[in-house]
Amino acid sequence: MNTKNSNPDFTGVRHIFHCTFLFDAYDYAAFFVDYGNNIYFGNHCEVNMNCTFLDDNRIVIGDYVWIRGGVIILPGVTIGDNVVIDAGSVVTRDIPSNSVAWGNLCRVMRKNR
Repeated sequence: MNTKNSNPDFTGVRHIFHCTFLFDAYDYAAFFVDYGNNIYFGNHCEVNMNCTFLDDNRIVIGDYVWIRGGVIILPGVTIGDNVVIDAGSVVTRDIPSNSVAWGNLCRVMRKNR
């Protein structure tokens, strides 16, 4: 495991399996990536099983994000802080902070309290 901060935009970063996690990010089951070196997770994130990250371009996941099972995230997407992405969603565009989003194509359905 490499604990060097190779990206000056993020502090306290550690690299695990070529993905970049800020501390306290959790992955309880397998997730799949294209390249694995363009994904940045914030604090206290959780990724459920069978999620796919297509990281041809940078993918940024904010703090306190829960990505439920079977979600597909396309390149160039930024997900804000305090967000829930519901199971089976296909995320094609940015999701703002404090949101609950789902669907194919994923969109914000309500604000997260």
